[in-house]
Amino acid sequence: MSDDPADRILAAIAAVREEVGQLRAGMATREGLAQLHADLMERLGRLQEDLTRRLDTEIVNYGAAEQAERIARGASDEARALGEQVHALVRMVRRLESEVRQMREGGRGA
Repeated sequence: MSDDPADRILAAIAAVREEVGQLRAGMATREGLAQLHADLMERLGRLQEDLTRRLDTEIVNYGAAEQAERIARGASDEARALGEQVHALVRMVRRLESEVRQMREGGRGA
């Protein structure tokens, strides 16, 4: 490099231009990273909303399934109780038939 002041000034200007170019590239990279960060956060927000919606749907479906299961259990318990009542009534009818038969046979023998 020469000792000429004009050459030194031109070299300094070239160095400054190079540094400015690097700074601009760095800024572009930072802006790109900032945009990437914003895009990722937006995407994460959408995914979170989707996950929450699906979870809410599953909770509602699970609640409906539990309710249906309770209704089915209730119907099964009702059927069981009704079956026991019918069985008791059948025993009563048979006992009454037996008593009526005995009364008829006793009335004929007298």
